Amino acid sequence: MKQGTNLQDPRLQSLNEQAYELIMKLAARADSYSREHEGLPRYDRFSYIPDITFDLHGKTGGQFICLPGSSKLRIRVNAELAAAHGQAFIDEIVPHEFGHLVAHLFYGDQIRPHGSEWKFVMSTVLGIRVFHTVHSFAVPRRSEPGARFCCGCPGKVHELSAIRLRRYQQGTRYVCRVCGRVLRPLG
Repeated sequence: MKQGTNLQDPRLQSLNEQAYELIMKLAARADSYSREHEGLPRYDRFSYIPDITFDLHGKTGGQFICLPGSSKLRIRVNAELAAAHGQAFIDEIVPHEFGHLVAHLFYGDQIRPHGSEWKFVMSTVLGIRVFHTVHSFAVPRRSEPGARFCCGCPGKVHELSAIRLRRYQQGTRYVCRVCGRVLRPLG
């Protein structure tokens, strides 16, 4: 079991342990199903346990990663959303991403992310009756305002996100969609 990143927070340490317990239960279901049904690759619950990292940011709740040509499997979890929503978040996101892992192992990497194979894995293999393709958890808004820029429009102020501000500082220039002038910093 790999310890995820950002686990200095005791809440995340506890959620990491709960996520692994949940994955072990789901892995046992996938293992049992693959033993009982011919034609599917064997899911060995001890060989395909993913690393879990709490290093995802933004609005995305989770992400399954399997690098081509590698046996490394990883589930990334949004640390901020996990800390804010706790066990309910883990109970929804971890099975969703684990479903991607099992679908990948059973059907390969040429399937649609939320296609019929993934839905089959979620409902039949893992026994999850209610699942969503997008989480419904509230995403905390950033408290700091964006960088303020102006253009040629009278009284118009543009706010650039932290990412766009960094890109601006690295040389990217943005233009106003209305007047077509290059944005310049206020004040």
